[in-house]
Amino acid sequence: MELWLILILAAHLVASVSTSLDKYMMNKGFNLFRTGTLKMFFDGIILLTLGVLFLNLDFSTTPMIFAAIIGGIYGANNFFYYKSLKMEDIEDAMPFFSAGSILLVFILSTILFKEASTSINYIGLVFILVGLYIVISKNGISIPKLNRGFLMVAVVVIIGSVHALLSKKFLLNINPINLVVMMYFFATLTMALMQFLFDRESLKYMIKPNKNLAILILGAVFGSISVFLYFSALAIGEASKVYAVGAIQVVFVFIIASLFLKEKFYIHRLLGTIVVVAGIYFVAI
Repeated sequence: MELWLILILAAHLVASVSTSLDKYMMNKGFNLFRTGTLKMFFDGIILLTLGVLFLNLDFSTTPMIFAAIIGGIYGANNFFYYKSLKMEDIEDAMPFFSAGSILLVFILSTILFKEASTSINYIGLVFILVGLYIVISKNGISIPKLNRGFLMVAVVVIIGSVHALLSKKFLLNINPINLVVMMYFFATLTMALMQFLFDRESLKYMIKPNKNLAILILGAVFGSISVFLYFSALAIGEASKVYAVGAIQVVFVFIIASLFLKEKFYIHRLLGTIVVVAGIYFVAI
């Protein structure tokens, strides 16, 4: 098994714990914008601490500029993603979020970075997209309506894909830790600025601690580690394959949610999981 594949599988296994904690906080009525912004800040603090203690951080001009660019994009993407989750008509469009991102990044990576893909890889991509859609959808395969929710998901897919592609481009010349640490701080600033401009209500209790702060920090620990592993995989692997294999996170979240969050089990999601795993095998070989 290649190193990039080990790293990306580990990244999404760890990320699935963070995502499951996010789902728990959502179920408990946490403010999405407030917790998301605070979590980004703690992500940055955790990675900064690890970088200072164990890695060689570089705060020169070039990494800072690149981190500001992808941090701003990452923060904006999260802002629109959280906005989409508050829409009443978003549920049917959500399966297209992950599937659309993977497809767009796969296609653009092969064009922009001249990444070679075999017919087996394309078959694996189709398996991943179909399986991913089935896993995310509550009602199996259905055609979404062209409503506000779908349009918002389209915006998130485009911005997220730009972030993934620029990250790969920057990682050709920069160590992952030097990019990801400051990315989180710039993303935090972007999220806070966008909330100030468009959703000031969510800023009222931004810095007010509560008894659930420990859960948020725990989620940040898992989240920051997962992103560092993801950037490390992206630095040495092909973006098309690294991003496609990321579909495994939905499978991990489905398993954790079914076992620990007591979410309802759907048989079609189990079948979708099998299809996704088969697709990942074909993409990775």
